[in-house]
Amino acid sequence: MSSKPTVDTGILSNVSRDRRRMRRGSSTGIEDALGLFGDDFQSGDFYSKDKVEKKDTVVAKQTEEISIKNISEKGIPDWLGAPLPNVNKSDTSFATKTTTDTIDTRTDKKDVDDLKEPTKSFSKTSTVATMNPQHINLDIQNAYSSLHAQESFLLVSLQLKKYEEALTEIKEQQKDILSKQEKQMHALMEEYMMKQQMTENNVRLQQERINNQIHMLLSSSMSKTGQAEDLSKIDAQEKSSEELESLINSIKQRHSEEIVLMEESYKKQLDVLENSAKAMEQKLKDDMKNMAEMFESKLHNVRDKLGEEIDFYREKLKTVQEQHMDEIKLLKDNHNRVIEELKSEHSTQIEYIKQMKNQEASMFDGSEMYSTKLESNLETLALNTHILQSLGEKVSQNYDVLAKSRESTIESKEKEI
Repeated sequence: MSSKPTVDTGILSNVSRDRRRMRRGSSTGIEDALGLFGDDFQSGDFYSKDKVEKKDTVVAKQTEEISIKNISEKGIPDWLGAPLPNVNKSDTSFATKTTTDTIDTRTDKKDVDDLKEPTKSFSKTSTVATMNPQHINLDIQNAYSSLHAQESFLLVSLQLKKYEEALTEIKEQQKDILSKQEKQMHALMEEYMMKQQMTENNVRLQQERINNQIHMLLSSSMSKTGQAEDLSKIDAQEKSSEELESLINSIKQRHSEEIVLMEESYKKQLDVLENSAKAMEQKLKDDMKNMAEMFESKLHNVRDKLGEEIDFYREKLKTVQEQHMDEIKLLKDNHNRVIEELKSEHSTQIEYIKQMKNQEASMFDGSEMYSTKLESNLETLALNTHILQSLGEKVSQNYDVLAKSRESTIESKEKEI
């Protein structure tokens, strides 16, 4: 991989900083760091909105097809569950053509946006709004070359990331398959060892039984008929032991043959995996070399054009700075005038506030007088309430005395009657 050359774009970024505000994401799911996909497009003298919209739809379809090919066609063999890679050189050339077409259409749209927004801003200040069509075409070509180089760098980095992801996925799948095969081999070996131990234990037990019976026959004194029967039993046991040994030998031979076949199949699978991985690596290396050569040739052309662009934008910056200084002077004059008006208004407001404070003080004095009068009236009310309470008590006492006298007179009259 060749290192990416750096481009001095400080001047370009300062000029185009104010006009890259409305941005959106591209159709391939990448954040629009360069501001190539602005929504604020307006029809001009040399470009129409309908043509740009048609180009955008075609570009979106082409980029979707390219992304599907890059994701699906990874070169995985058949026995892993995916088809083998069948990618021709024509496909790679078609992909590069479509990517360059997408770059052309996107940069055309952004260049028109970037050139029409500054014309609006300059029309308010100076005579820059009245620009010739030839001058606009030069701006479009210069901005196109710089933006084309930047987006080509981004596309190269994205393709590298996709190739790396494909290689890592293939390696992970190979590791998983190898681990599964190793586990199966370990399980088969453990089962075989268990079966072999079981057969050996059975043979050992049968041999011990035969030996015990022989010792018993030798030690005991038995009749000839009993001895003949014992000898026949011994012969039968020996025949059974020989049959078991022959079975064990046949099982061992079969197991060894199975192990050899499994090792050969695993070796073949590993060879297929290695060959497919090598083919993919070689293919990716060739693609990277071709892409690197193509972009290096483009970079040489872009570097040649950047010198001219830098000179042009320096002159443009000088004119813009002069206009900016004139605007600053006008703003200073307006600012001083506004400050003087604000000072006069502030002084009138201060005088009005002083008058209001004096009125507040006079009102406060009047409120104190009214509060003293209210306090004296409250005291008189309290005295009157006290007097009324004493009069009410006296009236109630006199009423009780009169009621008692009436009752006594009524009782005396009743007695007389």
